[in-house]
Amino acid sequence: MTLRIVMRIVHLHSDKVLLRLLHCSGLLVLSLFLSSCSTNNDNSYTTATTVVAPPPRQVLRVVPRPQQFLNLESERVGVETSVPAVKILFPANGATIIGAAVPVSISLNDNSKSQAARADLIALALDNEPYIASHPNSLSPHATPVLGPIELRNVAPGSHLLRAFVLQPSLETYKNRDAFQMITFMVAGNGDEPKPPIGDHSIAERGAVPTRSARQPQMKGIKGTRSLSLSVPRQPATVGLAVDPSKPLLTFALPNGMKLTPEAPLVIDFYLSNAKLKGDGGEYRVRYIIDDDDPQWIDKWEPVWLAGWIAGKHTVRLELIGPDGWPFLNGGYNIITREISLG
Repeated sequence: MTLRIVMRIVHLHSDKVLLRLLHCSGLLVLSLFLSSCSTNNDNSYTTATTVVAPPPRQVLRVVPRPQQFLNLESERVGVETSVPAVKILFPANGATIIGAAVPVSISLNDNSKSQAARADLIALALDNEPYIASHPNSLSPHATPVLGPIELRNVAPGSHLLRAFVLQPSLETYKNRDAFQMITFMVAGNGDEPKPPIGDHSIAERGAVPTRSARQPQMKGIKGTRSLSLSVPRQPATVGLAVDPSKPLLTFALPNGMKLTPEAPLVIDFYLSNAKLKGDGGEYRVRYIIDDDDPQWIDKWEPVWLAGWIAGKHTVRLELIGPDGWPFLNGGYNIITREISLG
């Protein structure tokens, strides 16, 4: 009797254990099923993603002067008086002009017969505005062509700085003293109405050797001479000249808005007045910054050719750095920013 009771108890205990195991197994199966459903549900809402390539990174490098300009330069070798001399004939230094239209006449002396000389550019810069440039009409042996009259329109009353310089076909500057001149003049009164600009007044495209038919300011033909009308931005009257022409002055040889072809490198060059760079025995340095890249330094007055540009618009900033390591401002004229575009 006692044994039967014991066996009954053991049987009941086994049934409970079995039921508990079945219950746990059911929960485990249910958990796995729900997990599988959740995974399938998540996958049903997953969308395909596209990997976007990072934008191309511009890595500029210094390259030699392009061969096409080396070929042109070789034509000058051995030619007497192969470096140009430019002189502003009018206005005279310190002159006073009545009215907003200022006529300018320039003489250019270059006895070279080479094509390189004939492809040179005459550049004019009023105050701190981007320069305009044009090819001279003719360069005859043993002659001194007079270029002008060139009319500067909408010139505000007050003091002004006018710079004239000669550029090589590559837009490099000549390093001789006579290839650059600057004067100051005064405008008294401004009764003339603003005049609209005429034509395109800067060298805006380069991918090959410039020719006479390259983009030039529009000319009005006057027998025996040339005439150019330039409208400068309308500005308020100035009391005094912001810049001191007797102090170090930087003139950037890069035109504003220049368009480059993909294969054409860009030259960084300038004219430096009243100062020497460290590598030339002086105390000054030139710093250039492309877009927001790290500054680069020029310690010798030599052109720097840069290649590796990517398509789009870019800024090129040039600064003259003084002996103290800070920009030598000179009225703000020694920090120059130009825009270029690469198609």
